Amino acid sequence: MNKNVLVFGATGKTGSLICAELTAKNISFSAFTREKSADSISSQPTNIKLGDVLVPRDIERALVNETFTDVIV
Repeated sequence: MNKNVLVFGATGKTGSLICAELTAKNISFSAFTREKSADSISSQPTNIKLGDVLVPRDIERALVNETFTDVIV
């Protein structure tokens, strides 16, 4: 089974380390981040999902149209 992970907080210290580890293990992942922080993602995610974690509609929009095997917050 191929993994597809959604990472919330991908631009923070812990999130950056998680994204680097996913990249090193060739695991497909999407990074959820605010638009102004998108340029600071150090690893190359499969997708960048833009939004604010405090806005439920943004989270819903990130989760539709794609199936994730894991979500990391």
